[in-house]
Amino acid sequence: MRIAITGANGFVGQNLCSHLGIRGWGVLPLVRSAKASGSIETRCAYKIVSYDNPQSIANAIQSCDVLVHNAGQTKAQSFPEMYSANVGTTYTVLESLALAPNIKQLIYVSSQAAGKPSYKAVPVKESDREYPLTWYGKSKLMAEKVIQNCCPIPYTIIRPASVYGPGDKDFLQLFRILDKGMRIKLKSGSNAISLIYIRELCDFIELCIGNPKAYGNIFYASDGECYTQDYLQQMVLHLLNRKSIDIPVPKMMMDLIAMVAESIGKLTDMTPVVNRQKNIEINADSWLCSIEKARHILGFDPKPNLSDNLNETIAWYRDKGLLSS
Repeated sequence: MRIAITGANGFVGQNLCSHLGIRGWGVLPLVRSAKASGSIETRCAYKIVSYDNPQSIANAIQSCDVLVHNAGQTKAQSFPEMYSANVGTTYTVLESLALAPNIKQLIYVSSQAAGKPSYKAVPVKESDREYPLTWYGKSKLMAEKVIQNCCPIPYTIIRPASVYGPGDKDFLQLFRILDKGMRIKLKSGSNAISLIYIRELCDFIELCIGNPKAYGNIFYASDGECYTQDYLQQMVLHLLNRKSIDIPVPKMMMDLIAMVAESIGKLTDMTPVVNRQKNIEINADSWLCSIEKARHILGFDPKPNLSDNLNETIAWYRDKGLLSS
């Protein structure tokens, strides 16, 4: 069985290509350009596609059996930009399936943000009504609805919690701050979060490939544990061997920092990691999701080891010169 993967040059895409290749699957990475393919750490041949052209995608995936749709954006300077990247691309992918009858399953990598925050540390379930807070979450939910309503073949939708591990750049900013001995205190509340290590997410996606039990289902994906922002930061500080001082950052200050960062981003045509949309997520009570549905239907049984996983992540950052030794 051969698996095509859109967004193969991104954090999840790169790791998924490598993971499936090692496991013996045939893998076809799909990228926008030859330049983007340089980040794919796999010996698999890639194909360049246009996410505005269904025929382009269809031509690329004629030899494949399953399509993992992972392409999209997590940050944008406007909702129309986010819509185009996440919903518009999904429409194109679905149109391509009519031109590639060999594809037997679509797996869509969505996000926990497509659901809703949790309250009082009660994990959100797939049966709960969605209430996304941000442009990103809203666009991912809209893409899910498009798939549910228009997909001509069996589909599976996966909503990962916050993904971390070698190759990730979003958590890198937090690690750098902690490496300087500063522990940021952003807000009160439960601060509870779900996490999933990149290898665990790859295992989850692999469980869904060609699996009739996964067809027509939405699954949250995490390592099954409940963490807090404070605990995560303390663990990273311990592994970095750093002592720290607490830096309280009130909401008004975070909003100001985000506004300044966005202004600079517009001048440089870059979307900063710290922005007002991200602040909306940060200020939610908590982000916990349940994996009981995946345990019951798929037999998903992660064995979380936060300390070892964070150690691997830190080692990767250091090896790439992204974090001090």
